[in-house]
This record gives sequence, C-alpha cells and structure tokens, in this order.
Amino acid sequence: MKIAVAGALLLSCLVTVDGFHTPCLSSHRVTGAPASMKLKSDDYPNDGGDMEESSSSNRRKFLGVAGSLLAFTLVNPRNANAGIDVSGMREEGSSSGKTMPNSSIANQLKSYDGSASARINEIKSSQPPVSSPSTVSSTAAKANISSGGEESTSAATWAFRANPSFAPSTSKANALGTVYKYTDQIVGPSGSKVKSLGLEFEFPSDWLQLDRNNGGIQYVDQRNGDKLYVLRANLPEGQTLATLPKATIGDLIFESSGSYAKSGQAVEEYKVTSAQTLSECDEKTVCATRRRFKMKFATVTGNGLRVERRSLVDTYQIENTIYMMMTSTNAVKFEKAGPERDTAENIVSSFRVD
Repeated sequence: MKIAVAGALLLSCLVTVDGFHTPCLSSHRVTGAPASMKLKSDDYPNDGGDMEESSSSNRRKFLGVAGSLLAFTLVNPRNANAGIDVSGMREEGSSSGKTMPNSSIANQLKSYDGSASARINEIKSSQPPVSSPSTVSSTAAKANISSGGEESTSAATWAFRANPSFAPSTSKANALGTVYKYTDQIVGPSGSKVKSLGLEFEFPSDWLQLDRNNGGIQYVDQRNGDKLYVLRANLPEGQTLATLPKATIGDLIFESSGSYAKSGQAVEEYKVTSAQTLSECDEKTVCATRRRFKMKFATVTGNGLRVERRSLVDTYQIENTIYMMMTSTNAVKFEKAGPERDTAENIVSSFRVD
C-alpha cells in the first residue's frame, strides 16, 4: 500500500515540477521517514538566479529524495491486508444458536477477504474431520460384532461362515456335475463352548452365490429367481424345536430386523402351513432334533408387482439355537410339482448340521 502512495506522490510532484511550481515539494510530508530525508523549504529557493538552472537543480534534488523515499518504503514494508475487518460489527439480538441479521452481513463481507490467512482458514473449515485410528477401529469392531456376534432372539440372521477368508468346499455330487455338494464350517450356537459346526448340503451347480463378502450363505437360480438361504435364530426362552409353534418359524424368518428382510426382500404377508418332525432327541441322546416346515408368502417387486412364493424350511436344534435351510420357489411352479419343486426338496433333504 505504501509503495502505491509513494508512486502517486512521485507522479503528482513530477507534474508539478515540470510546471515549475516547485513550492509544492515542501508541502508534502513523509510520515515515518528519517529526519535526513524530510524536505526543507530552503532547499528549493524560488527567487533569484537563473530560473532554468534552479528548476534543473530542483528536479535533481527531488528525484534523489523520491528515490530515497521509495527505498525506505521497500526496506520497511507493512503487512498489507485486502480483507474487510468485521470484528467490531455489533450483532443484534441473542446469539443462542439463531442466525442474526448483522451476523449474516458480516459473513458476506468476510467472503471478500483476500488475505492468505483467511483463505487458509476457509480451506481448513471446509475439510471433513479426520477420524483417529482408535475411532476407526472402534467402528469396525462394532460392525463386526453386529454382523457375527450375538443375534436378536426375535429374528433369524445369516448362519455366518466360521472362516470367511477361505472359500467353502464344493464338489460334484453326481456323475454329470449338475449338482454340487457344499461343505463348510459355520459359527456355533450363542454362548456355547462349541465355536463352529459342520455344514453340508447339495444344490444345482449353475446357481450363483450371492453376497459372499458378508459371510452369509445364499444362492440363486438366475433363470427364475429361486433361492436358498442358510439362517440361524435363538430359540425363544422355555421352548425347544420340538415344541415350537409352527407360526414362530415364520415370525423369526420374516421379522423386519432379520437378515432376510435386510437383504431387500419386501414381504407383504406370510403363513406357515405345515410342520413335520423328522427326528427328535431327548436329553440323554446325542443328536439334533430336526423339523421341516412349509410356508407360503408374497413378495413385492420394485415396480409394485405381487409375487406368490412357496418355501420349504428344514431346521436343526443345536443347544439353544435353530439352524435353518430355507428355499424360495415361484408358487405356480411349486404347486405343479415340477422340476422346481424337486430341486427345493432335494436341497432341504441334503441339509446337515453337526
């Protein structure tokens, strides 16, 4: 800023000197300049002698003083700031979280602040906060607990694989290779000393695995949308699989907080139509009670179409936990007792947990 002022003074006085009005030189005071640099009126006589020689001498003296002034300004700069100071602007009314009129004006004026420090503060304020490593680790731990830890007693969740970092074993179950045998380990019952259980079932070799990254087990027939799911749920207090009301199986599977609902399946209504006990164990026998349920339910597609479906659910009780193999088949094809129904029955019949 002082450089600009010095330049302006220099220009105006040069014009004055060219017009031979030398007294103007003594009227300009240099604030903050050394005493030796201040102009004196007796340095520029205005009478006597030759006018041309006096003017030439005056110009030489002025240029020397102006050069000294410019050098002084460059050596002793002051911080320049193009911003508008709004720190003293009074804000009207209360400041308890409400937007104030003058505060709004102040914020607008601050946007015209061209100083480097203001720009740096603006960049810092626009950057999102960086989570510390401990925060990230805590969030990841909570997500892991919610996906693979203790599940709700009122909803069925995925029967998570015990070793999700390793691929499950699949092998041919028939000579033609149209059926695969799936073998793996899944997480054991809640609160049990048994950390993992053996899992085995058969399914068509051309079915596609879904959501393999979440550690659950799902497969789909891409041609018609038939599916299989491996689920688990805690038994309601005081109940066993043998005494469990058949309607409870439907409630556990289709509960809104359960994994089936969270997978994106919108279920309009459901009903468990039958239950069959395949094997039952008492406390003295080392085995697992097994029951099979039949359900009908209706899903709603993304464009609002209602689709009737049928399901077979094969279940095992291991300690206080139910493990389930659930199939989903188009209702019309299931009721016709065609190959789709045969596929569903073969899947649940091959289901083993031990």
